[in-house]
Amino acid sequence: MLLTPSNFVGELTIGQLASPFVETNLQWFIDKYEPIFYHAVIGEPLYLKMVEGLPDGDELTENKKWHDLKDRTIQYAAAFVWFHYVNNQITATMGSGEVQINFESATNKSPWAKMVHVWNEMSDTVKIKGTVLSPMLFWVHSNYAEFVPDLTLYDKYGLGRHENLFGI
Repeated sequence: MLLTPSNFVGELTIGQLASPFVETNLQWFIDKYEPIFYHAVIGEPLYLKMVEGLPDGDELTENKKWHDLKDRTIQYAAAFVWFHYVNNQITATMGSGEVQINFESATNKSPWAKMVHVWNEMSDTVKIKGTVLSPMLFWVHSNYAEFVPDLTLYDKYGLGRHENLFGI
């Protein structure tokens, strides 16, 4: 995996990340959604090569192309994971079913406006319109001959679709 909890900063901040429970839960979402994002956006073969090509440590010279690819894509992978993580946190699963937790010293607010903004920013960056690639995907395609996006996954996960507050 390329993402770590340290990638979730700024708009992608996750509350109580120092809690082992929150960190473990976030890691589960990273493990599930990071591969989905990369398989759909840059294709599984290129994703696996990137993961294998990134050494543990700072050996940048030999593996510079993989670090460049990671640097250009990691924030969008984090946005994809964050969207799914926050969407899951809107309710809590209890023995009696799904509940919305009501805190005594806080007022619950819907995260949808922020979620829509983060999703649409990610979507605009990785969007494929017909045969036209986004600037980020054009850069990937120009620098990695093995780039083959899996458009079936791309469409399945709606990476090019815009969200809005009304769900339409």
